[in-house]
Amino acid sequence: MIEKLRKKFIFFTMTAVISVYSVIILGINGLFLYYTINELNSVTQMIVNSDGNIRKMKNDNNHQKDDIIEVRKKTDTYHLDNKVFKSKEMPYATRYFYAKTDDEFNILEINMDYIVSVDDGKANKIITDIILSENKTGWSSTYRYRFSKTENGYMIVVLDSENQLKSLFSILGITILVSTISIIVLFIIIRRIAKKAVLPIAESYEKQKQFITDAGHELKTPLTAISANMEIVKMTSGESKWTDAIDRQTDKMIKLINHLISLSRMDEKNTAHETAEFHLSEAVQDTVESFGSISVSRKISIESSIKPDVVIVNDELMIRQLVSILMDNAIKYCDEHGKVRVIMQNQNHTFGKNKIILTVQNDFSDTDNFDPDKVFDRFYRGNKAHTSDGSFGLGLSIARNIADSCGIKLSAGKNDFSVIFTVII
Repeated sequence: MIEKLRKKFIFFTMTAVISVYSVIILGINGLFLYYTINELNSVTQMIVNSDGNIRKMKNDNNHQKDDIIEVRKKTDTYHLDNKVFKSKEMPYATRYFYAKTDDEFNILEINMDYIVSVDDGKANKIITDIILSENKTGWSSTYRYRFSKTENGYMIVVLDSENQLKSLFSILGITILVSTISIIVLFIIIRRIAKKAVLPIAESYEKQKQFITDAGHELKTPLTAISANMEIVKMTSGESKWTDAIDRQTDKMIKLINHLISLSRMDEKNTAHETAEFHLSEAVQDTVESFGSISVSRKISIESSIKPDVVIVNDELMIRQLVSILMDNAIKYCDEHGKVRVIMQNQNHTFGKNKIILTVQNDFSDTDNFDPDKVFDRFYRGNKAHTSDGSFGLGLSIARNIADSCGIKLSAGKNDFSVIFTVII
């Protein structure tokens, strides 16, 4: 029990930790991507506004030193006022090329003065692709571009963004690496403290189970004495409606105690099972047939379609008990003159292990009061919770415990006029 709680504690805690780190990674990288794209868009817009020359000079050797100094002074003031570049040297480190077209998108000029990593052929291809795309801004490989309308036609600016993209991926890699290391460290810490964290809950649960077991055994003694005394009373004074009522209530109490003790024992994961190969088809068929007389007395019909010659390896007695509980529940809550259907078939898989599907379905007109999510809870009986039909709402809880201990999946469902229990083996 402690081990089960410890694993759940670790699972849910690590799920929360991973979720938080995922949000942090997405938030950091998302914001960085947002600001990077905005910055690139601002640079391309500035290039358009400056008619393709944010440096106010050509990249050649025909300028005099004094002219260069004067142009740089003016350029520095321009960039600082617009707060696009973070330093005075950034305009000269920005690599880009641009093209101008007429209103019919005919290329009039391609300027390559501010970039050396792109040749004329590649530049022509990029410009042509941008014109065909007709997008105002976007990406062409590692290049950020802007397609703008000007007085004389259109201008296309293509900015080399390789360094910015490298920074983006570097931050992504760093955040993922740091988060992964942090998650591993937290997993080690959480795994070490998990047992101590769930120990109070586990101890409380163990005490509860021990109380049920001890109380059950203590209650059996007076109930056995009551039953024995009632037998003597019936032999000396004869049977009456009072003695019958006492017998019924005594039997009911004994059954309830046995159910509670059975559930308490099944909660132990180390319950031993006698697994062996057996014919599942015969076990299911025998169990279904054993309810024939009960169904007739309650005016209920049973239809079965059970695939023959199905053999499995499991605990036969536990499987029989599971099917018996489902049949008893189906008949008990089936509408009068209704029908119980039992179907067992193979579910063939192209990949993986084939599975056996067993469904027990009964007619039930009041499906609004049937909750598949709560039906396996202890003492749950829907709108029949206050009826004295001899049931305690523990049978399906025992069935779920049997299924879990035998490695079987048990689920409940409903449609408009029936309730369906599905067993997957």
